[in-house]
Amino acid sequence: RTQEGVANTILGSYAGYGDSEDSFSSSTLVGYRAGFGLSTGSDNILLGWQAGDELITGSRNIIIGYDIDARADNSANTLNIGNLIFATGVDGIGTDLSSGNVGIATAAPAGLFTVGDGTMTVFADGRIGIGTADPAAMHHVQASESDLYTMLVSTGSDANQYIISVSSEGITDFHQTNIQNFVVENRTSDPGDPVTGQIWMIVE
Repeated sequence: RTQEGVANTILGSYAGYGDSEDSFSSSTLVGYRAGFGLSTGSDNILLGWQAGDELITGSRNIIIGYDIDARADNSANTLNIGNLIFATGVDGIGTDLSSGNVGIATAAPAGLFTVGDGTMTVFADGRIGIGTADPAAMHHVQASESDLYTMLVSTGSDANQYIISVSSEGITDFHQTNIQNFVVENRTSDPGDPVTGQIWMIVE
């Protein structure tokens, strides 16, 4: 390598090669050309063949995998494992929790935990969105296609044996053919102590 710096651990041909006029510190680079383009980016952990080789000034990144890169040459406080698991705001030190978000199959998680392109998102305030990245309630399910149900309660292994369905238009159906006994009563679970205004449903 041509660089200067302190507290670095570098293993691999051309790892951290950079520019002789710049320096970075406190980084761990393992693998052929890992961190090859680093100039001033410090505190990085780059593991793998050409891992983070296009990173230049970005600091405090964790990049793991074969030929895996940061999202930009100045990315900071990010995680990328195999272009599958991503994180932003990776800024925790010691036992302090990081402030960012985690994404599976998305490099830009919209909430504390996001799967895919808004397929499922869990926010720090407890809201959960399925099919939407902007839940309007604590639990918000939105069908992505008109022929999909937003809710389906099944009674067995046969996918057609469902008793309750809610369509993408919000229409709720109770399927009588799959129900032997369906009871709706204005009481709580205690028959001897009914509560006005409450509805209790059972399927027997």
